[in-house]
Amino acid sequence: MLTIERIADDTAYPVLVLSGRLAGNDVARIRTLCEQHLQAGKTLTLDLSDISFLDSAGLKTLQELRCRGVALVNCSFYVSTELEKSKC
Repeated sequence: MLTIERIADDTAYPVLVLSGRLAGNDVARIRTLCEQHLQAGKTLTLDLSDISFLDSAGLKTLQELRCRGVALVNCSFYVSTELEKSKC
């Protein structure tokens, strides 16, 4: 299960902390949420320090979001390594 916590008060620069598993139906949930922020012209940051697992769809989603300008911070070594394999 994925939990999402908004920690930045500045509505133009939201920071979302993702915790748990980025897999299954939660991938669509985070895509939708991020799309809402991006379409509103916001600069979005995802803090991934508490992600314990992600499946291939979750990884692909993070790669696509990164290519669209979403900042991915506090990634684990595994996530960082996988993200580096893809180029925008």
